Amino acid sequence: MKYTNNAELPAALVSALIYDSYDYSEAGDLSATAAILPPRIRQLTKRHSHEITEDVSERIWRVIGDIGHDIVEREKADNVFREERLGVVLNGWKITGKVDLMRQSGNTYAIDDFKFTSVWAAKEEKPEWTQQLNIYALLARANGFDISQLRIVNIFRDWSKLRAKREPDYPQVGVVVREVPLWAADYAEGFLTARVKLHQEADNLADDDLPICTPEERWEKPAVFAVKKKGNKRAVKLFETEHDAAEMLRGFTDLIVEKRPSESVRCASYCAVKQFCSFGKMLEQQDETAGV
Repeated sequence: MKYTNNAELPAALVSALIYDSYDYSEAGDLSATAAILPPRIRQLTKRHSHEITEDVSERIWRVIGDIGHDIVEREKADNVFREERLGVVLNGWKITGKVDLMRQSGNTYAIDDFKFTSVWAAKEEKPEWTQQLNIYALLARANGFDISQLRIVNIFRDWSKLRAKREPDYPQVGVVVREVPLWAADYAEGFLTARVKLHQEADNLADDDLPICTPEERWEKPAVFAVKKKGNKRAVKLFETEHDAAEMLRGFTDLIVEKRPSESVRCASYCAVKQFCSFGKMLEQQDETAGV
């Protein structure tokens, strides 16, 4: 990984931002978080790590997250496991994961995972969060812990007390705890085994032959038809079909319909290996052709 410092941040801050505390010697063949990554992203990241460039300013929230996880270490109860790394072997690979907090409740245990996110990012349950915590549950069961509950602890980095007062639907405190569905043990094992096989197969494929990330993995927004006033950018209302959008125009002369194409949000703004990805390059070419 190569780093730039375009904002000319102080050297001490830059050093903290690029510091990597991850213990790769304990990671095994595949970590829980890597298992749920698309195989294409994981492989391209491994193969082109020395070519990837990132500005240090983009790492600030990761460091804040690391600092926040240190809070977990302050828990002094005897029946609590903190930052516990667990492992299991599936299909010949050792899979590991570090659980933020595992607390005993009677004869069973509950797993809490701390996420430092924006309010917007936590509005809906994210499939990858459910997958990650259920992999943790699988690892815990394989190491003798009976898991009865999974929870995400969302700590909002952009929470506003003023908005909480004005908007009843806005989170009323800066932390929200939500329970995550606990999968049956055989379902979780089947899911993780399938993920392991996908990543094993990807090890032997050329870059351009790697499986394309699914629409869900690309965070794809479907195409919509926007009804808006002439001259305005903001839509009055969005529709899934052109027919429904056209129906709204009846009786109005100042409204028009604009088709907004589908967008792969992850590819466009959040993929560090887009420049090495044939699919990402194709999307860029389409945007250039469309004048986006």
